Order: sequence, then C-alpha cells, then structure tokens
Amino acid sequence: MSCFNLLFVRMIVRFVPTQEFLLKYIVLKCVWYYFYQSISLIFWLLLYNYRKLIGARYFYKGFLASPSGGKGLHNVSFNSARGIDGHGTHTLSTAGGNFVANASVFGYGSGTISGGSPKARVVAYKVCWTSDSGCFDADILAAFEASISDGVDVLSVSLGSYQVEYYETGSSIGSFHAAANGITVVSAATNYGPYLSSVGNLEPWVFTVAASTIDREFTSFVTLGDNKTLKVY
Repeated sequence: MSCFNLLFVRMIVRFVPTQEFLLKYIVLKCVWYYFYQSISLIFWLLLYNYRKLIGARYFYKGFLASPSGGKGLHNVSFNSARGIDGHGTHTLSTAGGNFVANASVFGYGSGTISGGSPKARVVAYKVCWTSDSGCFDADILAAFEASISDGVDVLSVSLGSYQVEYYETGSSIGSFHAAANGITVVSAATNYGPYLSSVGNLEPWVFTVAASTIDREFTSFVTLGDNKTLKVY
C-alpha cells in the first residue's frame, strides 16, 4: 500500500461526522437543490416565452351608467376581464398568439400557426359587456388611457362602427391620444360590408386592417343514400 493510500484510509477512519455536520450538509444540499431548480425554472420561462398574457383589465363604468347597465353587473355573465363569447380571445391570439405546431381545422390545412407578433407579451383590455348594449365610449376611452399608462407599444383594437366624425367616437379620440404618445394603433375595418362606405376606423393616425380571401379550398365529400357523392365547402 502506498503512502497516499495509507493516508487516505487513516483520514476516513478518523473522520466521524457529527450530528451538527450532517445537519449543515443536509441544509446546504437542500439550498443548492432549490437554487438550481429556481434558476432552471427562470431559464425555462425565458426560453419558452411562458408569460404570454401579462395583464388583463376591464372597464365598466360607462356600461353601468347606461340604461342597459343600470341594474349593475350582476346580470352580466362575467364581471371580470374574462370574455363572454370568445371574441377578445381569438382577436388577441390573432395579434400576438405564440407558435402552435400541428394545428388544423378538423384535419384540413395542417401546419404551424401563430399570431402576427408571436413573441410579443400581451395585455387584454375588456370594454364590451353584452351583445345588446355594445361598447360605451367612456369605457373605450378609459381603456386607451390605461394602455398609455401601462406603456404598451402596439394596440390592436377589434371594435368599431359605421364611420362618423372623428370627434364623435371614443375610439377615434382614444386612438389619437395613443398615437400622440408614440403607440402604434391597428384597428379592424369592421364587419359592416360589403355595402358602399361600410368600412370603419378610417382615422389617418390608425392602421386599418380588413379581412381578405385566399385561393385555398377546404373541401370534403358527402355520400348520399343513393350513392351520389357531393363536394362541399
């Protein structure tokens, strides 16, 4: 046996861990374990963009002051920033939804989808309450002011009506104030077509975006009882 091996054996024999040493060792190991887990979690959150929705606010005082909202919010399905019919969810995902692989419509058009800015952090501002009452200017203006205060970079506004004078709508006034504060405002062209002069949100300080069509067909086939096959869209 060499001198080194002999010295190593003597060290092992002479070292008898005390209860205090074991306690400190266990505490140190636990601290290191949770520190490592925390660093890994933070890295994972940053890598995979986990915190997509970083805020959600709702505005209702204009609705409450109206005849349709005079009875309060207790008759409204969701007294919160949560949507009622999914409109806000799908428009927000269209603007800033992350990459989603293997997406399809009942097996058609399979592929990877995303919103216009998939790496963006998003905040939801709810201003519309019921399908009958619509959205009130007071709530729209309050949401614009809140977004300016929150320091957003881009506003995607999916609401509007027939085009009127700019000073007559909360959306026009609010978007002007946002643009004056360096915020890019993108608004929907509304859904009132295809009649003449049916496009809304035509303010010169706003990017107005309308729906379009594509040359793809999502078809299927239906076989009837007489064995006749029809191609359906």
